[in-house]
Amino acid sequence: SVVSGSDIARHLQTVYGNSGLGQTTVSKLIGHFREGWKSLEDDQRPRQPVTASSAENVAAVEDMVMEDHRVTVQEIVTELMNLRSVSTTRSSSKS
Repeated sequence: SVVSGSDIARHLQTVYGNSGLGQTTVSKLIGHFREGWKSLEDDQRPRQPVTASSAENVAAVEDMVMEDHRVTVQEIVTELMNLRSVSTTRSSSKS
């Protein structure tokens, strides 16, 4: 017998309360599995190559900072990498 999306959502709400999935989400997931999904895990994505930390780029950034210590990350990215915007994350380097 086939269980409806609303029955699944109702059961999840009974078990998990407000933390359970709503009927809309359950219905979307049912549709995805009907289309061939086999898992709820994210698909693996290819990593982008790490090119920003080349010796050439590091030297160019150092030059820009020495020339104008108020230069912004956005200005560096725009000038050196021909990008319009950037997302930065801090990383700690241990020596």
